[in-house]
Amino acid sequence: MTTYGEVRKWRSAPLDSAVGVLNEHSQQLIGMSDELDSSGAPEGWIGPAAEAAKQDRNRLADGMEGIVAGVAAVRRAVADTADGVQRIEHLVRDAEALAAAKGFVISDQGTVTEKACDAREDREETAKNKVAVETEVRRIMGIAGDVDSFLSGVLGKVAAGQISIHLQTSTLESASRQGAKQGSFHEQLLQKYNVSTDPEGTVMYPAGAKGALLSKFFEKTKLTEGEAEMLDGLGLSAYDALQIKSKAEELGKTVYGGAGVGDGHADAYRHGYLSAELTRKFGPDWSEKFLTAHERVPGNNPTTEAMDLHNNEVGRRVAMAHPTASPEQLQHHLDQAVRNGDMVVLDKEGKLVRSDQVEFGQTGLHQDEQPRFGQEPKKPLDHGGYGAR
Repeated sequence: MTTYGEVRKWRSAPLDSAVGVLNEHSQQLIGMSDELDSSGAPEGWIGPAAEAAKQDRNRLADGMEGIVAGVAAVRRAVADTADGVQRIEHLVRDAEALAAAKGFVISDQGTVTEKACDAREDREETAKNKVAVETEVRRIMGIAGDVDSFLSGVLGKVAAGQISIHLQTSTLESASRQGAKQGSFHEQLLQKYNVSTDPEGTVMYPAGAKGALLSKFFEKTKLTEGEAEMLDGLGLSAYDALQIKSKAEELGKTVYGGAGVGDGHADAYRHGYLSAELTRKFGPDWSEKFLTAHERVPGNNPTTEAMDLHNNEVGRRVAMAHPTASPEQLQHHLDQAVRNGDMVVLDKEGKLVRSDQVEFGQTGLHQDEQPRFGQEPKKPLDHGGYGAR
């Protein structure tokens, strides 16, 4: 298990150098296209030997395309990882500076201790400062875990030969493009978070005897069967869950001046708030399961789905890291999660990126052509998100 002491030594420069080397090798491999194309049977050569030579050439081409795609996937993954490590470097420096300013040291195991104890100090303030440093350390380790998991996941796929290419239309250049796509942060989030459609479809909620009461306060809306069942299981506390949902929707329309209501910063904040408040009220397990059930609506867009499920996870983390925070303090922590890049939004090309990589008001919308098959939801909290492998 990676320790804080190891993470504080992480540097992005070697990764940047590796990207340069991989890019050079990738270009060299792609540059072999003409040579590969001309390596078939000479003009006019026919017969069994010519056919055997042609088949050997095709096998060689297929192997080269796989190698090129794998190199491109690793190159893209290492580049995205370098960005993540650079961000961690800044966070570690900030955490170390905060600790030093408040009279604490952070051990290699991530524990926070006082340098010295002055009886005249305000012990309540000292305890508060210690919690602040510990929160930063947990945040750093959470991001480091995500970065490490991302890169190891891509490397594992390449090693297992799981980078796929469309052979019928593939050239070395197109194989490189296909590989780079599969090694991207965007693609890894899709694979981690996309879930299958609710087999029972959707229903109108609220309904039944309890629905008559709830309908006085909330308009009927279409929910997945899974969502409706979980709300029914809350009894009259479903009112509290729906109130939190309404509050989140109101905030999503006004926060950041409405910048990014759809697939942008405001939407990320809304999901983080909803997830955090549901976690505080009903626990992280219930919150994760309920909000994942919401994403299982038929025909849901895969990119938006992945964005929402990731930001829901961040909301749970914020709630669990600040269990005693006031509503105002919780909103501040969620705002920081958006501004610091803990959440994700869509860039102008419709790709998932960290929320600090796009300016407010400059996000885009998804550009998926069709839904993709998602994984069955797994038991919450065992794997850092539904659909994770």
